[in-house]
Amino acid sequence: MFRKSYFYLLLIVAGGLIATAIGDDFCAAWFEHNGKIFPGIIRAMNDIFWIVVTVILVIRQVWRQQQVLQASEMQYRQLFEAHPNPMWIYRQDTQQFISVNEAALQQYGYTRDEWLKLTIRDIRPAEDLPRLEQVAIKSQDGYNDLGTWLHVRKSGQVFPVNIVSYPIYFKGESCRLVMATDITELVRSKEDLESAYIKEKELRQESRLRAEIINKIHNLVIIVGEDGLIKWVNKAFCEFTGYTLPEVVGLGPETVLHGPLTNVETMQRLGQAVQKKEFFSCELVNYKKTGEWYWSQLNISPIYDEAGVFQFFISVENVITEKKQREEKIIRQHSALQEIAWLNSHELRRPLCSVIALVELLKSATTAEEQDNYLRLLEQTASELDQLVHTTSLRISEIEK
Repeated sequence: MFRKSYFYLLLIVAGGLIATAIGDDFCAAWFEHNGKIFPGIIRAMNDIFWIVVTVILVIRQVWRQQQVLQASEMQYRQLFEAHPNPMWIYRQDTQQFISVNEAALQQYGYTRDEWLKLTIRDIRPAEDLPRLEQVAIKSQDGYNDLGTWLHVRKSGQVFPVNIVSYPIYFKGESCRLVMATDITELVRSKEDLESAYIKEKELRQESRLRAEIINKIHNLVIIVGEDGLIKWVNKAFCEFTGYTLPEVVGLGPETVLHGPLTNVETMQRLGQAVQKKEFFSCELVNYKKTGEWYWSQLNISPIYDEAGVFQFFISVENVITEKKQREEKIIRQHSALQEIAWLNSHELRRPLCSVIALVELLKSATTAEEQDNYLRLLEQTASELDQLVHTTSLRISEIEK
């Protein structure tokens, strides 16, 4: 981005050019006219006039370019700050926070100054730090879904979150952009479901009470046996996906719900967790009966009886299509803004170099015809800069849509 120091540098250069023109023409006029300096001074003033005009044009175009780049930065900042989920940026080498949005400050209870003095280690319980170090070492470039973590508020309260991160280059440093989604309610719902199901079994009214309780929950609930086949789904599942209970019972969830957009790697990790009878959480694309896809936040838990014998898996799905669409839009807009900023910084150099070269030529011009030619070229270069600014403004308008 164009800074004030560059602006002052241009003024200093312009002053130097003017002083040089005055000195050169003054001396030339003195020796050429044997002390009659007035014709030389007039010629010097003419050169000064065109130099000043040129410098003003350059400063004006660069200033306008600065305004466009500032608008790009402001657009990104607004997208970041207005996001409803907590988001922050931290340096990959030191793990220190360097930016945070308002949602994160509200969620964690810190002021902005307090937050920017912390690292990603400071918002995690001590028992999670070894896992954090392992993830930091194995972290790959690109979008990363890091799964479920425990975070700590300023008050000391621990709560579960789902973490996704994306590598960015911010303020000249290699950083990561992180979004944390509070899944406290989702976990609580899962725990409530487990408690409700155990109570049903104890009362020996398993089937009837299971339907009455779980059918009142808005999340999509699937019960899967040890054989990997669906045993039961709740009312919300049927209403959302379009399947009836008889249509899905006895089938594998992958047969009913998965399609071309379902991530294969995620399904492999899910299969490994099921084989080990471990809790698993992920985000993946599922499909309705009509073939329409949707994003789902999936939490699947193994349920055991009092003796520790495995009974079944209970899968709780939360539809997060709108949230994922917002995230994808932010990522697209961020990439587009980065591209605009990069192109502008490179495209701007060419006409600026032309302006600098033409100014040098204009200084050495000895005839009015040469001066006119150089000024005409300067006008063409200024027109190119103006067109670049106009094109950039149009692209920013398209991103805002």
